[in-house]
Amino acid sequence: MTDQTSEQAEGPERSNVPAFVRRAARSTESVLRSDPIKLKQGLDGIKDLTARLPSLLEAPPWKTPLPNLTELSPGWRRHDRTHLEINLEHPADSAGRTWEAWIFLPQSFRLSADTYSTHRIGSDIQSHVRLSTPQLELDEVPRAAEAVARIITEVDPADAIDELKLFACRVREAIARATLAVRTLETNEAIEAGAETLVDVAESAMISIRQSLIPAADLADPSVGETASWVDEHLSNVLEVAMVKLVRDLTRRKSTAPAAERVKRAAVKEARHRAQAGEGPSVSADSTTFELEQVERHRHALKRLTSSVLWLDSRAGDARRHAEHALHSIAAGIAMTFAVTAALLYGTPTEAADVWVWGGLVVLAYMGKDRIKSTLQVRSSDFIDRRYPNRRWTVRRGADGAQIAVADEKYRFVEPHELPPEVADFRHDLQSDSLGEILELDSILYHRKSMTVDADLVRSIDPRFDSLTEILRLDISRWLAHTDDPSRSVTLADPVSGELVKSTLPRAYDVTILHRLTPTGVDSTWSAARVVLSRKGIRRVDLLDA
Repeated sequence: MTDQTSEQAEGPERSNVPAFVRRAARSTESVLRSDPIKLKQGLDGIKDLTARLPSLLEAPPWKTPLPNLTELSPGWRRHDRTHLEINLEHPADSAGRTWEAWIFLPQSFRLSADTYSTHRIGSDIQSHVRLSTPQLELDEVPRAAEAVARIITEVDPADAIDELKLFACRVREAIARATLAVRTLETNEAIEAGAETLVDVAESAMISIRQSLIPAADLADPSVGETASWVDEHLSNVLEVAMVKLVRDLTRRKSTAPAAERVKRAAVKEARHRAQAGEGPSVSADSTTFELEQVERHRHALKRLTSSVLWLDSRAGDARRHAEHALHSIAAGIAMTFAVTAALLYGTPTEAADVWVWGGLVVLAYMGKDRIKSTLQVRSSDFIDRRYPNRRWTVRRGADGAQIAVADEKYRFVEPHELPPEVADFRHDLQSDSLGEILELDSILYHRKSMTVDADLVRSIDPRFDSLTEILRLDISRWLAHTDDPSRSVTLADPVSGELVKSTLPRAYDVTILHRLTPTGVDSTWSAARVVLSRKGIRRVDLLDA
């Protein structure tokens, strides 16, 4: 009775201790009692953990509220030298989402409707749609690993493999999100404390995966065990890379350099774990270029393997083909009607002299018919260009081909007077001076894409899925054809010293993009991004405010 009362009294206090601390204590208790040396090491470790426990009990720096999916801002990044990547979130609801962008291109690119056809624009704008990864916080990984360990022993091997892949995707994003949050903290003290806490929680997460998930997978089908080992290797690689990036940030700041050693040990620990477990190719200081290439290919293959559970089949079709055929046929019919009417109005020739006159009128009528047809087809093409989308995308589930989402995409060059007033004002606010505005140095490319998601079908795949992620990838290779060399030597006069100074002048081009992602039919404010280019490709992406 006394013991039970004492345990109940301690309950609320124990509930504040992180679950991974209690699990680690239970799993090591028997070992510590049987080995005096390990007992001493364990006691030292408990002292160190006790000293850090207050910071572990606080909310980690990456614990931020979930974003409001009705006003999601797109994620921008430089995918590689010639590709700009924009990530858009489309919640699974009935509202749908519309992406709009006004891209202001420097005139020196020589891009216009005459030189940059809609076919080429379409080939340069590629879209990939996948299921959005259900969010998981890094300190929730141990509990999630135990849940997955139970699931993979209860379902068939195919479902177990998919569950392992999805778990890997969730943990990968949790590591990336937590690391980014620590790297973007404002003060050195916050970064140092956040880095140490991140390492503790990340190591605990990996330990829980290896102690609960991997053994459970080994007891299941051999294919499940093999997939679990690949998941362990992939997450180990992900954590190592994240820790290496964090070490670089900490090393650059002198006041946070001591914390870099702790993070470095975590990265080395993961590399040693893979080497001891024989997971994948290893890297050393004397690795050859060929060996490094093999490592990179293997890591990329692991990422594709785990991400395959999220993939969907996206295909684009011509959204205006039927309208073009119909309007062009109507134009041809109107023109032919003119020719026939003109011939019939003159009547049937009765004399030889009249035949030549009648024949001349028929030829003139046919010439007029040809011009009428051409003019009407041009007008109808302009009408279609303004009113109809260029492409219609269908997103289907790979298993049964069910249509999960449909999207209409439109892109065309526009004139400055076609800009909405709020876009023109925003663009004016972003101008560093009025010279560019006066000279109208930009050609304007408009891009719009509206997507509607079947919420029931998305949730039928797995109730944890509540949105789709669209990856827009823009190939800017054609933009660089007429750019100057990235740098050149120039001699300038220094007004202070009165001397001539020889310097290397970098040549860069700014592409301003005004954009927004809103529920379809809902007006919203615009955001801005600036893509800085040189002849070598994308240098950086800056997010701007008016």
